[in-house]
Amino acid sequence: MKRVLTLLIIFLMLFILVSCLNPSEEQEAKKLYKDARKLVDVAERIEKHSVIDAFQLYKNAVENIEEIILTYSSTDLAINLASDNTKIGPFTFTQLKSELLPEIKKEADQEKSRRMLAKISEQELKVESSQY
Repeated sequence: MKRVLTLLIIFLMLFILVSCLNPSEEQEAKKLYKDARKLVDVAERIEKHSVIDAFQLYKNAVENIEEIILTYSSTDLAINLASDNTKIGPFTFTQLKSELLPEIKKEADQEKSRRMLAKISEQELKVESSQY
């Protein structure tokens, strides 16, 4: 009887140890969600200063949410995100991916074009001024 009880205690302790070492799917999903929220928060703050950087942050947030939905699909969080019942900051997943991200990408591409034109103009001015 003592031997069975001892084995049972050892098995229970090992189970608890393994449970602590391997976080649950819900915990992993929550970590990704928390990271996505931080990315969206920072993106909102820097969007006026750098649309290019904001776009990359929004894109990373969408990738985190997609990972939650695909990898941890059985979790409540994944189900709520996929059905737009949980927001990422002020946005639902659909708003973030289908509306905001394409709009910000367009603005980021325009900002890149403006920067490239400015750089080309600057180089042309340097060439012209060096000829005189």
